[in-house]
Amino acid sequence: MRPLTPDDPTHLGGYRLTTHLGSGALGPVFAGVREDGGAAAVRAVRAEDAADPAFHSLLDREAEIVARIRNRFVVPLLGHDLAAAHPWTASAYVSGPSLLDLVHRTGPLPVSALAHIARGLAEALDHVHAAGTIHLGLTPAHVLVDAAGPRLVDAGIRRAADGARITSPGDSVYWAPEHLPGDRSAPADDLYSLGAVLAFAATGRAPSGNGPTALVDALRTGSAGTASPLPDALTACLDVRPEHRPSAAELLRALGGPLPDDPEPWLPSRARALVARFEEDSATALRTARPGPGSDQDPAAGAATDARGPAAPRPRPEGRPADRPGTVPASARREHPGTGSGPGTGSGSAFRSPSATRAPRAARRRRVAVRIAAAAGAAVLFVTTALAVTATLSSEDVRPADVQAPDCSSSVGIDPALAPTEEPRTRFSPDVPFRLSFSPNGSVLAVSQVGGVDLWGWDRSSPLAAIPTDGSVVPPSQVSFSPNGCVLVHGGPDGAAVTDLPTGEATRLGGGSAVHSVAFSPDGGTLAVGVEGDPDHRLLHLVDPATGETVSALAGSARLGALRYSADGGTLVGSEDNAGFAVWRLDRPGDVSLIGDGSGSEAFAVLPDGSGILLVQSDRVVLVDPGTGDVEREFVPPPGDGVLVDVAYSRSTGRVLAARLDAAMGAESVVAWDLRTGERVRLAEDPPAVYPMVLSPSGNHLAGLRAGSHDIAVYDMDFSLVGVLSQ
Repeated sequence: MRPLTPDDPTHLGGYRLTTHLGSGALGPVFAGVREDGGAAAVRAVRAEDAADPAFHSLLDREAEIVARIRNRFVVPLLGHDLAAAHPWTASAYVSGPSLLDLVHRTGPLPVSALAHIARGLAEALDHVHAAGTIHLGLTPAHVLVDAAGPRLVDAGIRRAADGARITSPGDSVYWAPEHLPGDRSAPADDLYSLGAVLAFAATGRAPSGNGPTALVDALRTGSAGTASPLPDALTACLDVRPEHRPSAAELLRALGGPLPDDPEPWLPSRARALVARFEEDSATALRTARPGPGSDQDPAAGAATDARGPAAPRPRPEGRPADRPGTVPASARREHPGTGSGPGTGSGSAFRSPSATRAPRAARRRRVAVRIAAAAGAAVLFVTTALAVTATLSSEDVRPADVQAPDCSSSVGIDPALAPTEEPRTRFSPDVPFRLSFSPNGSVLAVSQVGGVDLWGWDRSSPLAAIPTDGSVVPPSQVSFSPNGCVLVHGGPDGAAVTDLPTGEATRLGGGSAVHSVAFSPDGGTLAVGVEGDPDHRLLHLVDPATGETVSALAGSARLGALRYSADGGTLVGSEDNAGFAVWRLDRPGDVSLIGDGSGSEAFAVLPDGSGILLVQSDRVVLVDPGTGDVEREFVPPPGDGVLVDVAYSRSTGRVLAARLDAAMGAESVVAWDLRTGERVRLAEDPPAVYPMVLSPSGNHLAGLRAGSHDIAVYDMDFSLVGVLSQ
């Protein structure tokens, strides 16, 4: 959920649009309010779909079917008009996050909550199937959650005229194994998807390519790794033989029948609090967004429900005024440790502090170390108890430790004392150096610039924190979050600067040498630090963040400008100034190689499994074998002026993305290819022009500096605008 931007419509289909909820397979979705106060989720249908006569016929027919579905757990379609000047569909508004968001933000659900969701979805599917249709799109993104239970969205409109599904990236991992787009479908397909959705809710991880047996194990053991008392009928949903799966009615009976009309609290406390906050924020947004005098409704416009539902909002910390998100009253502010005056002043290493401050600083290091160690331990637990995720199919903004450890990178997890005391910079000249980084769960965007790091809740354009840095570090260091988002590290002239976000406490690691690049390992157990001035020219230090001790010092030939791990933690790549790229295979001690053309560009990306590195050449992107340096594949942009200047890999779509600049150094466009085939991927009609750019860890969101407006914008993988950093 985010405020409308100038690029968004303000009225559709008799609804006044109030907020942007997200983007689904058919188009962007908004919250809308009618003149009589009625609310809806309104979707602006893309022009190419609305212009298809077969799609018109399909939607009319499916709307008739959906109108016959009368069930509390099925979100009804309120109306549609594909012949309008701005085609639209509208569904009932549900004040709750999607199951996808709920699990990402609060962790895997216990058995009791899984059973509650299963009963609600079984009841919903029973009514869907009785109405003569099949959902064919049941994923965690298509299930909204409120205090009563799950709400199934898009029932009946998930097929195109040729029988193929209308899908979003990552949907296919929830499909029944026997079914392919365009094949004849059956209710048993939906029952398999229900089992796969519950396996995600039990573990916090999307299904991988390991098949139904792995899903059954995940459903039975959840994230705790212990057997659960779920009925056999539920695990039977994941049987590879469709005829052995229960019907929705049979499953509902096996689970104990329909849920009561007024159920007792069924979600764990953290998830229940998130749903309550979402309902409060949604009610406030709709209540305060009534049309004012002179606001003409446009009867020829409209929109539809998002397949994913609204993103869960972040509540405002206590003491933070509502009129300026990210600020605190002067009486509540205090100096950030390491700045201003007082005992915390000074940029020296915490390990060389005077005796007068040694005790408090030691306690501070212990608190930071405990938080980092907790994240590392959680990641190990995750790896040993859950399923493996395939890099190209996962569609969630989540990293392994996020599922097990609390996520601190949000307004509720950041010390209010870190809030900005003045409006943060939102516009940047192309000549002003800055770097962008997403938090591990993708909800926070860090803007690192000379003199400070600003943290933003990008979906609501909310400034969360302003962390001062030494202005002598030019260009500014890219920041690195610990896997649970609780600790932020960036480079500095006297070691790596560490900020504990929940407490605001600052320490340093490895004082005595300038640090230009940092990167947490995916499990949080190691911090890679690029240093200067090592007497043995060992320019990469691997530091234990819990103790501050350097556990390994590896050789390098030049200063490291950027460091990036593969998602599996086995490969670490650093760009060396004017010397190419150093590759360390951490699973093979002492194995280091130098690849590239010697330019030392920071435009590179590491594949999740470490099997390849994407490098930018002036007129193409190349996939390089990290061991041999051999070029395995080339990605060539369409003819035109300009050079490629940045590259990224989207693990959710399997696409290689590159930014291209024209001769005047203005961003021209983003181009994309399929990693496996090397073929060009056609993006939106008007793809964004952004540089520099960065992808969220899951590959679901892209952020970058927009040409022309010089502001920082965030897009989804359909290249719909979903956020803009603004004051």
